Amino acid sequence: MPLRFFNKPLHYSIWINKTILELEEAGKDPNDSYALIIDTDTIVNARPMKEVWKKFDCARKGKPILMGGETGCWYGLQCRQRHIDRYYDPLGPTLNSFINSGYIMGTLPALQLLYSFIDNNYDYLRRMVHWVNWFCDQSAYTLFYGRHRNLIQIDDYQQMFGTLSVFIPHGGSHSYSTCRHPETFEVMRNCSEFLYDMDTFLIDPDTCVMSTTMTKLTKWNEGLRPYLSQMSPDPIIFHGNAKGKIVAKTLKPYLNKCLHKKYNIESFD
Repeated sequence: MPLRFFNKPLHYSIWINKTILELEEAGKDPNDSYALIIDTDTIVNARPMKEVWKKFDCARKGKPILMGGETGCWYGLQCRQRHIDRYYDPLGPTLNSFINSGYIMGTLPALQLLYSFIDNNYDYLRRMVHWVNWFCDQSAYTLFYGRHRNLIQIDDYQQMFGTLSVFIPHGGSHSYSTCRHPETFEVMRNCSEFLYDMDTFLIDPDTCVMSTTMTKLTKWNEGLRPYLSQMSPDPIIFHGNAKGKIVAKTLKPYLNKCLHKKYNIESFD
């Protein structure tokens, strides 16, 4: 069951189509081959492949594609209620109900459908973010997800994919993100406060594996407990959108220092 890793090539579908053709010519079933596609602002925990497959199989719930999840909803950069009703209803069982485009893993034929859809609708997808006019992969994945819920499972409990964009619901009005409150659902700039104090992350000095933690929560960020208690603490890959990218850049030096000390690795970038 081959697994291939990719990091933001210009057109995923070119490689996927080529590989599927080669597999078919060799008499092999493309559905037995998988690709893991990740963004650059990620932290990958070094875990045995057996554990990677186990987490992937558990999280995807029998579907061919697994996507990361987060509490923020992005569609054309900013969700409105009609977008959530159209593409995400019914919402998932946890606060991680919305797509995080920083990582995706699936069978080659299923990914072929996804990226063929994006290629065929690229101009439209660029126009969705009308005042910026650039391609938003969050919006593209959301559009496909809304039409093909049978193919994609969001990692509700971050078993495989964890987010560095940690939010605390509060009902304020100063954030462009939207998110799910533990008890109510609010949209359009009115619910998330960013917490980037690093109190929710921990790097084990013995294994150099990063995880989320609730042991360092204080009265200032105790509101994160409902969210963190739903999530698996040790996903394989962490990624953050928006200011979550700052979290990645902040944590990577500590991870690099651990890896250098344990494995004599000069850099992990």
